Amino acid sequence: MLKRYGRKSVRNLTIVITGCNTGIGKETARELYKHGARIIMANRNRLETEQVIQEFQKQNPSCGGQLIYKHLDLTSMDSVNSFSQDIISNEPRLDILISNAAVFGAPLCLTDDHFELNMQVNHLAPALLTHLLLPKLQQSKIEESPQPRIIAVTSTLTKHGTIQQEFLSRITNEQLKTIMDKRGREIYASTKLANLHFMRSLSTHKNVVKNVEICLASPGFCYTRLHRYTSSSRLIWMSLLAPLFFMIVKSSRQGAQTIIGCSMLSRVRPDVLYHDCKEDEHFFQKGPASLVSNSNDSYEITMKSIEPFLK
Repeated sequence: MLKRYGRKSVRNLTIVITGCNTGIGKETARELYKHGARIIMANRNRLETEQVIQEFQKQNPSCGGQLIYKHLDLTSMDSVNSFSQDIISNEPRLDILISNAAVFGAPLCLTDDHFELNMQVNHLAPALLTHLLLPKLQQSKIEESPQPRIIAVTSTLTKHGTIQQEFLSRITNEQLKTIMDKRGREIYASTKLANLHFMRSLSTHKNVVKNVEICLASPGFCYTRLHRYTSSSRLIWMSLLAPLFFMIVKSSRQGAQTIIGCSMLSRVRPDVLYHDCKEDEHFFQKGPASLVSNSNDSYEITMKSIEPFLK
């Protein structure tokens, strides 16, 4: 991927990675730290993150990178605001935002902000974080380094998603009951589709993004803690099919390679899906209409939903 499209150094760049104490995010942080980047690990769990930091530092004691823990809880818009203000006030620069944190099949419930939890964690909170940090990204540019960018970690499961637009806004418990019969895979695909629409539409608002590049990266089907909410019955089936299952799924390290590559590429494009360490120019063309339709509607509704939190 880097040989084909061109490579830039990430040494001394400041990179925020959300959800990087386990899984794909952890492997992304490990590799970029090893290449000398300053990694801000935006996670909920301080103890787990500090253990990861010790692990990385022991493995690569002389790499020249830095690892910093900062608390971020995507189930709370106040937490997103506090985190963003910390970055804006205390970090000299911000070069790359990797929006990786997500949940798959988390229990359907309302957050304290009155959004459905899966929708808030996978889409609305990352959308808010993106807008709050855009000005900081726009200030950063090192000649021999990648253009400031946002890497939104997405999924090819978006092909199977449909968006109920009312769930992009605050809802009631009565509205929540209307989706109680949906499976975790459907919810995940829908929330990721909403975020895909938002990021694609944001990339066309040149007056908003200015010199910041946006790209969508899919790690592929990986077995990580993202599946911690999987039902017991499904886990039993997975264990029975384990030999076949582990032949087709990627490890966290393998899944991280596309995201790592997008961090180092000379330039990235918002109109393609980065997948399997290459640009998939046909993903949006060959997919269902839901991949490209209503992007602007989703963007406008999302902006109205996060506007009260744009402090």
